[in-house]
Amino acid sequence: MRNTLNSRIFKIIYTMFGIMFGIILILYLIFSILVGKNLFGYTLYIVPDNSMHGVYEKKDVVITEKIDKILLKTGNDIVYYGTTGGLEGKLIIHRIVKIDNTDKKNILFTTQGIKSSITDPAITADVILGKVIGKVPVLTELNHLIRNQIGFSLIVFLPLLAILIIEITRTCLSMKLEKINLDIEDKNRGQNEEENKE
Repeated sequence: MRNTLNSRIFKIIYTMFGIMFGIILILYLIFSILVGKNLFGYTLYIVPDNSMHGVYEKKDVVITEKIDKILLKTGNDIVYYGTTGGLEGKLIIHRIVKIDNTDKKNILFTTQGIKSSITDPAITADVILGKVIGKVPVLTELNHLIRNQIGFSLIVFLPLLAILIIEITRTCLSMKLEKINLDIEDKNRGQNEEENKE
């Protein structure tokens, strides 16, 4: 066992595994911190439900851009927080189906999930967070994996457990080796003292 843990190939594989595990965790932590934060006019959001099934699935990661609301058109997908009709405070990612710009100061947008037959209550431009420009495939896959029990086990829990077991085994073997070396030193010291007495 000690020879396996000390072999060059094992050390290389273990180091590469640790680096990959660390990179995945760091990327996911950075992603988790950046969700909902505006960065140079772009923001990441996680799709909260399946109301846009076929375009965006629940837990997909989308990127939005801050855009002048006057430039929005029917058919654009937008992100906003609901304000009325039981949607208060809920993140919504829906498609614009109607724009009422009869009052230039207070343009109203009507949205709808593509899987819904009912439109949402009309919203004003000031609650719109951004226009969806697309899905982020790598982050979407990582998010789906980590937010799934099996994926979490495979990507986070099992690698962490493996690292922990290897480190505990290394520590135990190292302590055992140190004890053996101390016993040998004590034995040699005892023999030297006996030889000096003679």
